[in-house]
Amino acid sequence: MKTVNKRLLNKNQLSKLVNRFSKSYVIEEMERNLRQANSKELLVNDIDDNGIIKSAKLKDNTLKEVADSIIKTGLTNPLVVRPKKDYYEIIFGRKRLLACKKFKIAKAPVVIINVSDEEMLLMLLADNREQRDGNIIEMALILDSLSKKFNYSQKTLSEVAHQSRSQITNILRMLNLPQHIIDDLSINKLSYGHAKAIASLPETKIENLVKKIYQDNLSVRETESIVKKYKNSEDLETHSTLLKKYKCLLNEKDKQLIIKFNSEEEKQSFIKAVKTK
Repeated sequence: MKTVNKRLLNKNQLSKLVNRFSKSYVIEEMERNLRQANSKELLVNDIDDNGIIKSAKLKDNTLKEVADSIIKTGLTNPLVVRPKKDYYEIIFGRKRLLACKKFKIAKAPVVIINVSDEEMLLMLLADNREQRDGNIIEMALILDSLSKKFNYSQKTLSEVAHQSRSQITNILRMLNLPQHIIDDLSINKLSYGHAKAIASLPETKIENLVKKIYQDNLSVRETESIVKKYKNSEDLETHSTLLKKYKCLLNEKDKQLIIKFNSEEEKQSFIKAVKTK
């Protein structure tokens, strides 16, 4: 009985968190409340980057702009951190923290809050979702953690991210790209539209096409056209191999591939080959 009650409790807790962070402007409301909370100064070196999204790169010139603004007007909004053993972890204000670290700004005002890993991830996701210039790799890392660590379904992820399920799949697919391309995507050297177009290609093709995107300044539409031509030629190559190996006729219709053989023997040979794969 206790096990059943615990499962029900966990389900209810998940529902409450999802309902809360699915709402628009939840971060705006949280920030209003946090501005009223007592802040304290911490040494910037006592605050670490966020463990989930730290691999998402930020442009150096972006950090310089943020640092220049801090030096000029100060940190008007405190960073939001949570305690982690002998250090603090950033939740809100990552750009400002990294700018402070890079340009030797020693101290920063902070608000310290105690939240679980799951709630922190939902806070990060809602914050990224509501930013006009949200980092797509940060979002992918957050979605990936919610999926793997807390078993969030595609349906639940789509609710809290305000994205369709197909878009969730596309965003998560970004993490399968070669690391240097992920880095380019993080700093907007490569657009999400370009990355989405090439993500389903083999790695060698991805590398070559990314070079072409940069060299020829290809648009997303031009990139999609090249990807489509590649896939069509790949299909033709596969068809040609089948025709030569099994002496069959191929006919494509909608989502069907109809295979015709000249004899029962050739058909059985093909079936046997497929079964042994």
